[in-house]
Amino acid sequence: DKIFEIPYTSLPRDTYESLYIDEARLFLTDTGITALPITVDPLMMYYNKSLISSAFILDVPEFWDEFTEFAPRVTEYTDTGEIILSAVALGSYDNINNAKSIISTLLLQNGNMLVGTDEFSHEKYSLLANDESFEEAIQVFDFYTSFSHFGSNTYSWNEALVDAQNKFIAGEVAIYFGRASEVEDIRRKNPNLDFGVHLMPQLRSSLNRITEGSMLGVGISKQTQNLTGAFAVASKMTADQFSGGLSSRLLVAPATKSLLANKPDDAFLTLVYNSAIISRGWLDPDPNRTADVIRSVVKNINSGALSTEDAIQRASRDLDTILDQTINIVIKTNQL
Repeated sequence: DKIFEIPYTSLPRDTYESLYIDEARLFLTDTGITALPITVDPLMMYYNKSLISSAFILDVPEFWDEFTEFAPRVTEYTDTGEIILSAVALGSYDNINNAKSIISTLLLQNGNMLVGTDEFSHEKYSLLANDESFEEAIQVFDFYTSFSHFGSNTYSWNEALVDAQNKFIAGEVAIYFGRASEVEDIRRKNPNLDFGVHLMPQLRSSLNRITEGSMLGVGISKQTQNLTGAFAVASKMTADQFSGGLSSRLLVAPATKSLLANKPDDAFLTLVYNSAIISRGWLDPDPNRTADVIRSVVKNINSGALSTEDAIQRASRDLDTILDQTINIVIKTNQL
């Protein structure tokens, strides 16, 4: 509880929502604004053009269900399960960069916001095992982990492989899910890599396009001695000139709608801007601890220690514990 909430009397909610992308609503509470968004670094699909064309495939998957056919056409492995060439980096956790964000994207696309708000107490609670979205969560984790199950039709990854980004840079995995900001690192480490970038795959059954975005915002400390001045500085940092310049240098997207409306004259950045527009997120109370929660689901399923249902239910209880030890303490304190 170290952040000063900007009251809606200073910046009306409607005005805020008209200025910034939809994901920026994560910075809103019932009583005010916790931060002003500056940039968003969306999750995107990187693909190796040579590997895909060598499998006689013309286009990258637009929808997740296409991976059922895509994976076996591209993946090559020995009789003992040693992967020689991987179609896609999915299925495990520790050696997949952005695993938490990939799973978050899948959950968000399926309508599971991970964290909900009680309409009476306003306290936060886990939606992972919520009655309305439990089946979707099961489908998400079963789909995700299927790519690391030897013998499954989509088997293309396992925990013995090096991390996904380096595997992609080495030209040994056809599809890698990474942040927009990773593009320069990939280019620098392998200038000869023939790769492209595409929007994240979507659900065929949904009209809503969604990817997960890492949003950078600026907040005002409660310790500041000059709230008016601090608000002025924060506003300047989120203005078009500053956020536009910063996003260009970082190869990410600005969070303001006014800048996103004017697409740059660059195919990659246009894709980044479009991905930013459809970026979503969830109210993450403690990124490191929640990463461990999602990791535990994947590990428990892959090891056979728990069924998918039991792994998700345990994770949901763990997420509730984290919420009660973080955000809900602040909510209860403010209600006193």
